[in-house]
Formats: sequence, structure tokens, C-alpha cells
Amino acid sequence: MKKTSLSILTLLTLVVIGGCTSENNDNGTSRSSIEVSATSDSATNPTGDTVDIVRTEGNNTNFKVEQKKGQSVHIVSTNIKTEEATEIVNSEFVNDSQNRELELIFTSQNNKFEVSLSVSGSEELFDTSTFTADQKYVEFIPYSSEEKNKLGVFVMSNDQKVITDIKNDLDNLTKYLDSDSDFYEQSIEVK
Repeated sequence: MKKTSLSILTLLTLVVIGGCTSENNDNGTSRSSIEVSATSDSATNPTGDTVDIVRTEGNNTNFKVEQKKGQSVHIVSTNIKTEEATEIVNSEFVNDSQNRELELIFTSQNNKFEVSLSVSGSEELFDTSTFTADQKYVEFIPYSSEEKNKLGVFVMSNDQKVITDIKNDLDNLTKYLDSDSDFYEQSIEVK
């Protein structure tokens, strides 16, 4: 396992230990797995925020996020080609007067993908955004080790080989930036 630093905005420093695996099934679904534990450096961040990334079910990549009292969690999607960033979900749907465990889920199947943020254990408190890509295939590829606040990238392509190449080596993404494929990096911000 690899030890890396992860920071949420410039206020938070986390120590991350983790690894990643990913596979694609013939039926158009993908399965990604990432296991990471994170602890905060309270000297840098007096509120003690933590982000725990712990499990995957089916073709969902699930992240557990601990929201501290007085904070909100925001998921931002950035087009890697244009660097245009858009907030897609946030935790402003819950009262921030107490600590809460949130669940962040990235799902992709065929040309559709979804990002959902919910209160763990609740079916009523959530924020979800669903998108349909112009391309035939979409897959969320989690980073094997987080850098700053970045969790992974949605790759959208008409060529399954592009997705496979990037899954096998994320550095391959740069050679496809001039193609008709699209790449949206997912990051988390705590405010």
C-alpha cells in the first residue's frame, strides 16, 4: 500500500493509505474498487474533517464522507479539456448543526452516469445528478492514490479501448485529450 498526502482545499491535510482495482463486464457495466482510510491533521485543520473511502458495491464506487458540524460537502466535476468546473451535488440538503456521515456514490452504465450524495442510512435525505453522455460508453475510474481533493475521473468515449487503456494506466489519459472522448475529474470540497 502507498502512503500519500491528500488536502481538501488548502485548509485540510489528510494522510491516505490505499489501492485501486477496476474491471469491465461484457454487459456494459463497470466495477471499480478503492480502499482508502484517511485521518486529519488537526494542527492544519482545527475542525478535524475526515474523508473515508472504504467500499464498492457492484458498479458503484462508494465513498464515506464525515461532514463536521457547521460544514457542507460539495462535489465538483471539472472538464479536463476545458478546465471548466461545475458543482454537481452538495450536502446543503441536511442541517449542518451536527456531525453526519454522508455517502458519495459514483455510478456508470453504458452511456449514463450518476453522482449521488446522501446521509448514510437515509433514503430521504440526498442530492443526485444524473447525466447521459453523447458517447456510447462511460466509466468512473477512481484514482489509486488521491492527489489533493481529487477522487477520480469519468471517461466518456465511443471506443471501449480508450476506457480500457486509461483504466490500465491513468497516465494514458493525456494521449486521448485531442480525441472526441471527454474526461470529467471529480473532486470534493469542504466549506
